[in-house]
Amino acid sequence: WESWGVTSSVQQFRSKDTASASRNYGWRIADISEGSLVQHQSVFYSKEYETDLAKRPYLRVKYYPPHLELETYGSSFDAGNWVKMTVHRKDYEDNSITRGDLIVKLDSSSTSSNAKFSLTEGGTTITELEIPNGSSSKDFWYYDDKAGTWTIHVYTSDYLYLVGSPPFMIIVMNYGDDSEQQTVDPGPINSFVLGTISSPKIAGVSFTISITAKDEFGNTVTSYTGTNALSDTTGTINPTMTGAFVNGVWSGDVVINKVANNVKVSTSGGGKTGETNAFNVVAGPPAKLLITPPTLTVAAGVQYSSLTIVLKDAHDFEATATTLVTVNLATTSPDGEFREVGTATKITSVSIPA
Repeated sequence: WESWGVTSSVQQFRSKDTASASRNYGWRIADISEGSLVQHQSVFYSKEYETDLAKRPYLRVKYYPPHLELETYGSSFDAGNWVKMTVHRKDYEDNSITRGDLIVKLDSSSTSSNAKFSLTEGGTTITELEIPNGSSSKDFWYYDDKAGTWTIHVYTSDYLYLVGSPPFMIIVMNYGDDSEQQTVDPGPINSFVLGTISSPKIAGVSFTISITAKDEFGNTVTSYTGTNALSDTTGTINPTMTGAFVNGVWSGDVVINKVANNVKVSTSGGGKTGETNAFNVVAGPPAKLLITPPTLTVAAGVQYSSLTIVLKDAHDFEATATTLVTVNLATTSPDGEFREVGTATKITSVSIPA
C-alpha cells in the first residue's frame, strides 16, 4: 500500500477566506521529475478490480464541517416584544468564516401563530436570511407573544450529501446547526378571566369559581399574588373577597343568596376587572311548607279565615316541585274544619300543582 496525505490541500479548498484559498482540481500521481530519462513502472489496481476487493484503492475522509452558532442577548423577554439575535458561521476551531454566501433558515418551537423573525425590529417577516460573502455573521430579530420556553433553531441546507444507493437515498445535512432557548414571560395584567359558570345555580348553595390574571395576549400572569374583590348583580354574593392568587390563579367557593335570572359575578383587583357569563339562580327542591299567616283569630262558628301554603327550599326560598304535591290538612280543634275557597265544600287536603 502507498498512501498520501492531502489534508493541507483540502484545507485550502475549503478556506474561510479568499486569500488562502486554492481551487479544487483534485489530485494526480506523477513522477517527481517530469523530464527524467530514468523510467519507472508502477501498477495500480482500480476500483473495478474484481479478483481481490481488498486491493481496491480508497479515499479515507476525516473532516469537521463548518457550523452555525446562534447568539442571544439574554435568556428571556416579555410577551409582545422583539429581541435581537445574531447567527455566526465558524469552522471546527471556532474561527470565523467569511467566504461565500450562505442561506440560513430560521425556526422556532413556539406554538404562537404570531411568532416571527425579521431583519429589523418590527420589520417584514422572514423565514431565512443570507450571510453574504465577506461577512461571518448576520443580525436578526425575533418576536413572540406566547408565554413559555421555546427553542430557536438556525440551520442551512446549502450543503447536503446523499447516503445510500438508489432508490434508498437519505439527504444528510453537512453544515452544523445550532439552537438556543428563549423564555417568553407574561406581560402586565390586562384583565381577569373567570371560568364559565353553568346554569342554573341554587340559591344559598355554594359553588366553585376560578379567576385567572391574564395579559393582553391571553397569557396567565403567574407573578400576580394579590387578592380581589367579588360582587354579583344580586348584591348577595359571599364572600366578597378572594384569597391570595397562586401563580396567577384563584379558585374558591361562593354563595349567592337570592333567586334571580341573568346573574353575573364580577371581580376587580390591581386596577383590572373581569366578569362571568350570565346564569340563573333558582331555589332548591322543596324541603318544607310555610303556612301564612302563622297565627290567626276567628269568631267561633261564624267566620272562615284564608290560609296560604307555600313550598320552601332548605334555605327558605320559594320552591317549585316537579310533580303535584298533596298537602294534608288537620286541626287540633274538635269542631274545626277546612273548606275550598268560596264554597261550602269541606276538604281534608289541597294540591299544589307541579
